[in-house]
Amino acid sequence: MRWLASVSAGCFHAAESLVRGQPLAEARLAEALAQPAAALAEGLSGAGIDLDTFFGHLVPLSVGYENHRELASLSLTKTTGREKTQVLEGSLAGWLMGLKQAYTAALPGLLDELATRGGSIREQWEARGAGLLAAVGRRTEPGLIAERADVALVHPATGGGAAYAPYNSVIFEAVAASPMAELPDVVRLGWLLSALNSDLPKFSENISRQRLHRVALLAMVPAVLDAAQEVELIAPGERPLARALEAWHLDRAGPVDLATLLGDWWETYCESHPRWRVALEALDRLL
Repeated sequence: MRWLASVSAGCFHAAESLVRGQPLAEARLAEALAQPAAALAEGLSGAGIDLDTFFGHLVPLSVGYENHRELASLSLTKTTGREKTQVLEGSLAGWLMGLKQAYTAALPGLLDELATRGGSIREQWEARGAGLLAAVGRRTEPGLIAERADVALVHPATGGGAAYAPYNSVIFEAVAASPMAELPDVVRLGWLLSALNSDLPKFSENISRQRLHRVALLAMVPAVLDAAQEVELIAPGERPLARALEAWHLDRAGPVDLATLLGDWWETYCESHPRWRVALEALDRLL
Protein backbone atom coordinates (compact mmCIF):
# COMPACT_ATOMS: atom_id res chain seq x y z
CA MET A 1 0.00 0.00 0.00
CA ARG A 2 1.25 3.43 -0.94
CA TRP A 3 -0.73 6.22 0.72
CA LEU A 4 -0.97 9.61 -0.98
CA ALA A 5 -2.98 12.78 -0.46
CA SER A 6 -3.95 14.47 -3.71
CA VAL A 7 -5.69 17.79 -4.27
CA SER A 8 -5.61 17.33 -8.06
CA ALA A 9 -7.15 13.86 -8.00
CA GLY A 10 -9.87 15.11 -5.65
CA CYS A 11 -10.61 18.00 -8.01
CA PHE A 12 -10.95 15.86 -11.13
CA HIS A 13 -12.78 13.10 -9.28
CA ALA A 14 -15.36 15.68 -8.16
CA ALA A 15 -15.58 17.07 -11.70
CA GLU A 16 -16.19 13.57 -13.05
CA SER A 17 -19.00 13.08 -10.55
CA LEU A 18 -20.63 16.31 -11.73
CA VAL A 19 -20.26 15.38 -15.39
CA ARG A 20 -21.91 12.01 -14.64
CA GLY A 21 -24.83 13.80 -13.02
CA GLN A 22 -24.03 12.75 -9.44
CA PRO A 23 -24.82 15.40 -6.82
CA LEU A 24 -21.85 16.51 -4.74
CA ALA A 25 -22.06 16.36 -0.96
CA GLU A 26 -21.19 20.05 -0.54
CA ALA A 27 -23.19 22.78 -2.25
CA ARG A 28 -20.24 25.20 -2.21
CA LEU A 29 -18.08 22.74 -4.12
CA ALA A 30 -20.79 21.92 -6.64
CA GLU A 31 -21.34 25.62 -7.28
CA ALA A 32 -17.63 26.32 -7.67
CA LEU A 33 -17.05 23.48 -10.14
CA ALA A 34 -20.27 23.67 -12.15
CA GLN A 35 -19.10 26.05 -14.86
CA PRO A 36 -15.52 24.75 -15.38
CA ALA A 37 -16.71 21.12 -15.32
CA ALA A 38 -19.37 21.90 -17.93
CA ALA A 39 -16.77 23.67 -20.09
CA LEU A 40 -14.49 20.64 -19.90
CA ALA A 41 -17.28 18.20 -20.77
CA GLU A 42 -18.56 20.35 -23.61
CA GLY A 43 -15.12 20.82 -25.11
CA LEU A 44 -14.22 17.14 -24.99
CA SER A 45 -17.60 15.93 -26.24
CA GLY A 46 -17.44 18.42 -29.10
CA ALA A 47 -14.11 16.92 -30.12
CA GLY A 48 -15.51 13.39 -30.05
CA ILE A 49 -13.69 12.32 -26.88
CA ASP A 50 -15.37 9.60 -24.81
CA LEU A 51 -15.72 11.12 -21.34
CA ASP A 52 -15.73 7.82 -19.43
CA THR A 53 -12.47 6.73 -21.05
CA PHE A 54 -10.91 10.16 -20.58
CA PHE A 55 -11.69 10.43 -16.85
CA GLY A 56 -10.53 6.84 -16.40
CA HIS A 57 -7.04 8.09 -17.29
CA LEU A 58 -7.16 11.69 -16.05
CA VAL A 59 -8.08 11.01 -12.42
CA PRO A 60 -5.46 8.36 -11.57
CA LEU A 61 -2.76 10.11 -13.62
CA SER A 62 -3.38 13.38 -11.79
CA VAL A 63 -2.02 11.82 -8.61
CA GLY A 64 1.48 11.89 -10.10
CA TYR A 65 1.34 14.79 -12.59
CA GLU A 66 0.76 18.32 -11.34
CA ASN A 67 1.73 20.17 -14.54
CA HIS A 68 -1.54 20.80 -16.38
CA ARG A 69 -0.03 20.72 -19.89
CA GLU A 70 1.78 17.45 -19.21
CA LEU A 71 -1.30 15.91 -17.60
CA ALA A 72 -3.49 17.03 -20.51
CA SER A 73 -1.11 15.57 -23.07
CA LEU A 74 -0.73 12.22 -21.34
CA SER A 75 -4.45 11.81 -20.60
CA LEU A 76 -5.43 12.61 -24.18
CA THR A 77 -2.75 10.34 -25.66
CA LYS A 78 -3.97 7.40 -23.61
CA THR A 79 -7.58 8.19 -24.48
CA THR A 80 -7.44 8.89 -28.18
CA GLY A 81 -3.88 8.81 -29.55
CA ARG A 82 -1.40 11.49 -30.61
CA GLU A 83 -3.35 13.08 -33.48
CA LYS A 84 -6.08 14.69 -31.36
CA THR A 85 -3.66 15.31 -28.53
CA GLN A 86 -1.66 17.80 -30.57
CA VAL A 87 -4.82 19.72 -31.43
CA LEU A 88 -6.50 19.70 -28.01
CA GLU A 89 -3.83 19.62 -25.32
CA GLY A 90 -3.55 23.41 -25.05
CA SER A 91 -7.29 23.86 -24.60
CA LEU A 92 -7.48 20.92 -22.21
CA ALA A 93 -4.67 22.30 -20.07
CA GLY A 94 -6.67 25.52 -19.74
CA TRP A 95 -9.85 23.68 -18.75
CA LEU A 96 -7.94 21.65 -16.14
CA MET A 97 -6.34 24.76 -14.72
CA GLY A 98 -9.73 26.44 -14.44
CA LEU A 99 -11.10 23.46 -12.54
CA LYS A 100 -8.14 23.33 -10.18
CA GLN A 101 -8.31 27.05 -9.43
CA ALA A 102 -12.02 26.85 -8.64
CA TYR A 103 -11.48 23.76 -6.48
CA THR A 104 -8.65 25.17 -4.37
CA ALA A 105 -10.46 28.48 -3.91
CA ALA A 106 -13.48 26.60 -2.53
CA LEU A 107 -11.35 24.38 -0.26
CA PRO A 108 -8.42 26.33 1.24
CA GLY A 109 -6.03 24.41 3.48
CA LEU A 110 -7.09 21.10 2.02
CA LEU A 111 -3.78 19.21 2.31
CA ASP A 112 -3.64 19.71 6.07
CA GLU A 113 -7.22 18.49 6.38
CA LEU A 114 -6.47 15.38 4.30
CA ALA A 115 -3.43 14.61 6.46
CA THR A 116 -5.62 14.61 9.58
CA ARG A 117 -8.35 12.45 8.06
CA GLY A 118 -5.83 10.17 6.37
CA GLY A 119 -4.20 9.31 9.67
CA SER A 120 -7.44 7.85 10.98
CA ILE A 121 -8.17 5.59 8.01
CA ARG A 122 -4.55 4.42 7.88
CA GLU A 123 -4.71 3.37 11.53
CA GLN A 124 -7.93 1.46 10.87
CA TRP A 125 -6.45 -0.20 7.82
CA GLU A 126 -3.22 -1.22 9.51
CA ALA A 127 -5.24 -2.85 12.29
CA ARG A 128 -7.80 -4.74 10.18
CA GLY A 129 -7.21 -4.25 6.46
CA ALA A 130 -4.91 -7.17 5.72
CA GLY A 131 -7.25 -9.56 7.48
CA LEU A 132 -10.21 -8.18 5.57
CA LEU A 133 -8.59 -8.69 2.16
CA ALA A 134 -7.33 -12.14 3.13
CA ALA A 135 -10.90 -13.12 3.99
CA VAL A 136 -12.11 -11.77 0.62
CA GLY A 137 -9.42 -13.83 -1.10
CA ARG A 138 -10.56 -17.02 0.63
CA ARG A 139 -14.10 -16.45 -0.62
CA THR A 140 -13.15 -15.82 -4.25
CA GLU A 141 -10.09 -17.03 -6.12
CA PRO A 142 -6.28 -16.90 -5.77
CA GLY A 143 -4.83 -13.92 -7.58
CA LEU A 144 -7.98 -11.79 -7.41
CA ILE A 145 -6.58 -9.53 -4.68
CA ALA A 146 -3.90 -7.19 -6.05
CA GLU A 147 -0.46 -7.50 -4.51
CA ARG A 148 0.07 -3.74 -4.39
CA ALA A 149 -2.00 -0.59 -4.74
CA ASP A 150 -1.88 3.18 -4.45
CA VAL A 151 -4.51 4.82 -2.26
CA ALA A 152 -5.03 8.51 -3.04
CA LEU A 153 -6.89 10.28 -0.24
CA VAL A 154 -9.14 13.07 -1.51
CA HIS A 155 -11.74 15.48 -0.18
CA PRO A 156 -15.24 13.93 -0.13
CA ALA A 157 -17.22 14.52 -3.31
CA THR A 158 -20.06 12.02 -3.08
CA GLY A 159 -18.98 9.97 -0.04
CA GLY A 160 -17.59 7.05 -2.02
CA GLY A 161 -14.50 6.67 -4.14
CA ALA A 162 -13.29 4.96 -7.30
CA ALA A 163 -11.09 2.05 -8.36
CA TYR A 164 -8.86 2.35 -11.44
CA ALA A 165 -7.76 -1.17 -12.27
CA PRO A 166 -5.31 -0.31 -15.11
CA TYR A 167 -3.37 1.86 -12.65
CA ASN A 168 -3.75 -0.31 -9.53
CA SER A 169 -5.04 2.85 -7.96
CA VAL A 170 -7.90 3.75 -5.66
CA ILE A 171 -9.37 7.21 -5.06
CA PHE A 172 -10.66 7.19 -1.50
CA GLU A 173 -12.86 9.99 -0.19
CA ALA A 174 -11.59 10.67 3.32
CA VAL A 175 -14.80 11.57 5.12
CA ALA A 176 -14.76 12.95 8.67
CA ALA A 177 -17.09 10.16 9.82
CA SER A 178 -18.76 7.26 8.05
CA PRO A 179 -22.35 8.20 7.11
CA MET A 180 -23.46 4.69 8.09
CA ALA A 181 -22.02 3.48 11.37
CA GLU A 182 -22.67 -0.16 10.42
CA LEU A 183 -20.34 0.19 7.41
CA PRO A 184 -16.93 1.44 8.63
CA ASP A 185 -14.73 3.27 6.15
CA VAL A 186 -12.16 0.50 6.24
CA VAL A 187 -14.76 -1.82 4.67
CA ARG A 188 -15.37 0.71 1.86
CA LEU A 189 -11.63 0.86 1.22
CA GLY A 190 -11.36 -2.92 1.17
CA TRP A 191 -14.21 -3.09 -1.34
CA LEU A 192 -12.46 -0.70 -3.73
CA LEU A 193 -9.11 -2.45 -3.39
CA SER A 194 -10.63 -5.89 -3.94
CA ALA A 195 -11.81 -4.90 -7.43
CA LEU A 196 -8.40 -3.89 -8.81
CA ASN A 197 -7.41 -7.23 -10.35
CA SER A 198 -10.76 -7.94 -11.98
CA ASP A 199 -9.49 -6.55 -15.29
CA LEU A 200 -6.98 -9.39 -15.70
CA PRO A 201 -7.92 -11.44 -18.80
CA LYS A 202 -8.22 -14.67 -16.80
CA PHE A 203 -11.08 -13.09 -14.86
CA SER A 204 -12.84 -10.91 -17.42
CA GLU A 205 -11.78 -11.47 -21.00
CA ASN A 206 -15.39 -12.08 -22.11
CA ILE A 207 -16.85 -8.95 -20.49
CA SER A 208 -16.83 -5.68 -22.42
CA ARG A 209 -14.55 -2.94 -21.10
CA GLN A 210 -17.55 -0.60 -20.91
CA ARG A 211 -19.36 -2.89 -18.46
CA LEU A 212 -16.53 -4.49 -16.54
CA HIS A 213 -15.91 -1.69 -14.05
CA ARG A 214 -19.46 -1.75 -12.68
CA VAL A 215 -19.74 -5.55 -12.83
CA ALA A 216 -16.51 -5.97 -10.87
CA LEU A 217 -17.47 -3.44 -8.20
CA LEU A 218 -20.88 -5.01 -7.73
CA ALA A 219 -19.42 -8.51 -7.51
CA MET A 220 -17.11 -7.50 -4.68
CA VAL A 221 -19.85 -6.02 -2.48
CA PRO A 222 -21.20 -9.28 -1.01
CA ALA A 223 -17.71 -10.76 -0.90
CA VAL A 224 -16.32 -7.90 1.18
CA LEU A 225 -19.41 -7.75 3.43
CA ASP A 226 -19.09 -11.43 4.29
CA ALA A 227 -15.36 -10.96 4.88
CA ALA A 228 -16.05 -7.94 7.10
CA GLN A 229 -18.40 -10.03 9.23
CA GLU A 230 -15.72 -12.70 9.58
CA VAL A 231 -13.13 -10.20 10.87
CA GLU A 232 -15.76 -8.48 13.05
CA LEU A 233 -15.77 -5.15 11.25
CA ILE A 234 -19.53 -5.35 10.82
CA ALA A 235 -22.11 -7.09 12.96
CA PRO A 236 -23.09 -10.69 12.26
CA GLY A 237 -26.49 -11.42 10.81
CA GLU A 238 -28.15 -10.54 7.56
CA ARG A 239 -25.72 -9.17 5.00
CA PRO A 240 -26.36 -5.36 4.67
CA LEU A 241 -26.36 -5.40 0.88
CA ALA A 242 -28.96 -2.72 0.28
CA ARG A 243 -27.27 -0.37 2.74
CA ALA A 244 -23.89 -0.88 1.12
CA LEU A 245 -25.26 -0.31 -2.39
CA GLU A 246 -26.77 2.95 -1.17
CA ALA A 247 -23.72 4.14 0.77
CA TRP A 248 -21.31 3.31 -2.05
CA HIS A 249 -23.52 4.84 -4.77
CA LEU A 250 -24.21 1.67 -6.71
CA ASP A 251 -28.00 1.61 -6.30
CA ARG A 252 -29.07 2.97 -9.67
CA ALA A 253 -32.79 2.93 -10.33
CA GLY A 254 -33.74 0.11 -12.68
CA PRO A 255 -36.21 -2.61 -13.49
CA VAL A 256 -34.74 -5.05 -10.95
CA ASP A 257 -34.12 -5.03 -7.20
CA LEU A 258 -30.33 -4.88 -7.33
CA ALA A 259 -29.79 -5.99 -3.73
CA THR A 260 -31.95 -9.09 -4.24
CA LEU A 261 -30.31 -9.91 -7.57
CA LEU A 262 -26.83 -9.54 -6.12
CA GLY A 263 -27.69 -11.55 -3.02
CA ASP A 264 -29.12 -14.42 -5.09
CA TRP A 265 -26.08 -14.37 -7.39
CA TRP A 266 -23.71 -14.53 -4.42
CA GLU A 267 -25.58 -17.37 -2.76
CA THR A 268 -25.41 -19.35 -6.00
CA TYR A 269 -21.70 -18.65 -6.23
CA CYS A 270 -21.08 -19.76 -2.64
CA GLU A 271 -22.99 -23.00 -3.22
CA SER A 272 -21.28 -24.01 -6.48
CA HIS A 273 -18.04 -21.99 -6.29
CA PRO A 274 -17.25 -21.82 -10.03
CA ARG A 275 -14.21 -20.02 -11.40
CA TRP A 276 -14.41 -16.28 -10.77
CA ARG A 277 -14.46 -15.67 -14.52
CA VAL A 278 -17.62 -17.76 -14.85
CA ALA A 279 -19.24 -15.99 -11.91
CA LEU A 280 -18.50 -12.53 -13.32
CA GLU A 281 -19.88 -13.49 -16.71
CA ALA A 282 -23.06 -14.76 -15.05
CA LEU A 283 -23.46 -11.51 -13.14
CA ASP A 284 -22.87 -9.51 -16.31
CA ARG A 285 -25.74 -11.36 -18.00
CA LEU A 286 -28.05 -10.72 -15.05
CA LEU A 287 -27.48 -6.96 -14.91
